[in-house]
Amino acid sequence: MTKPPTGPEGRDELFRAVLGSLRFRHAVFGLMAVLFVAWMAADRSGVRYNHTESKPRGFYQEVEGRAEALELGQLVAVCPPAKVAQWGLEAGYYRKSLGSDCPESAMPTLKHVVALEGDRVEVQSGAVLVNGVELAKSARLARDRNGREVPGIAPGVYPVEQGQMWLLLDHERSFDSRYYGPVPTRDFVAVMKPLLTFGNAESSREKEGRDVQRFE
Repeated sequence: MTKPPTGPEGRDELFRAVLGSLRFRHAVFGLMAVLFVAWMAADRSGVRYNHTESKPRGFYQEVEGRAEALELGQLVAVCPPAKVAQWGLEAGYYRKSLGSDCPESAMPTLKHVVALEGDRVEVQSGAVLVNGVELAKSARLARDRNGREVPGIAPGVYPVEQGQMWLLLDHERSFDSRYYGPVPTRDFVAVMKPLLTFGNAESSREKEGRDVQRFE
């Protein structure tokens, strides 16, 4: 066992070590505080960070948009419905966010609007159809990557009623309306657009209006 330093030189060495450790901790805490403040400021200004691998990582900016003026194909941020948020958080599909107004403080999720009032959605085990047109990669999975059973609405035809929207992404592991059905338009948060993203294998698809997301 190494003996602690003794004598004046030993005390000076110990003092410098303790001082260096305190400075390092203060620097770390200071950096964390700066990052937290920056994150809160970005969130309040409508900038959201996407951390998933299935979309280009980076920042997305809220743009003007109203629930009553939504259009098909738009990329939107929405609050998951209360029961969906609770189950999704327990399953690890969603994350919580400080200051979130969504149920269970869940982070809003990014989805594409695929059906609005007046449309006709047909849910099958192997696909979702909107007005008779099959959506790409819209089959439902019985279990997620961890072998957990994924609950889902019953197969059938669902006319989209006033105040409803259906949200999907063209990826086989997207947790979206194919499982939990229509979402109230009141859960709409904002229309989103890429602000500063870091390209990945799906970047070109995003530019073409394609979007992917794994269960999260």
